[in-house]
Amino acid sequence: MAPFPEDTLRLLQLMKSFERLTIEAALTGNRHTAWRALMLNPLIVSGEKLELAWMR
Repeated sequence: MAPFPEDTLRLLQLMKSFERLTIEAALTGNRHTAWRALMLNPLIVSGEKLELAWMR
């Protein structure tokens, strides 16, 4: 099997970091870690909108 193209590899690494931080936040209850995980999620396009949702 050929290695992933560079852009695909970077996206996979980003998603894995998001997943690891999400798990860490769930296990520890650390809100800062949860925030970091959400900021890495490529579906979150605006930190401002995330902050508004976070405050609710």
